[in-house]
Amino acid sequence: MLLDFHLIRMLVSRLMTPGVGKGWIFMLLTLKLALVVTLIAAVFYRLPVSPMWFATGASTLLVAVVLDATVLGEPVVATDEQRETPSARG
Repeated sequence: MLLDFHLIRMLVSRLMTPGVGKGWIFMLLTLKLALVVTLIAAVFYRLPVSPMWFATGASTLLVAVVLDATVLGEPVVATDEQRETPSARG
């Protein structure tokens, strides 16, 4: 899951970069999602994993990510350029 979130972060950061081909990024994101779904299906098929406990763990991870991003994360400090209003830039 950690590797999956890292890949999502990398893909989204490249998607936000100006001048990068958006089609390739969406294709890679779709391919990554298909790989994750395939791996999860293989785990359920080959190992004695309870779907309820798996869903509980995945939900707990999602709650932890949201809490980290909203409450527990480090505050973002704006630079002087970002604090200026558009009318003050002249």
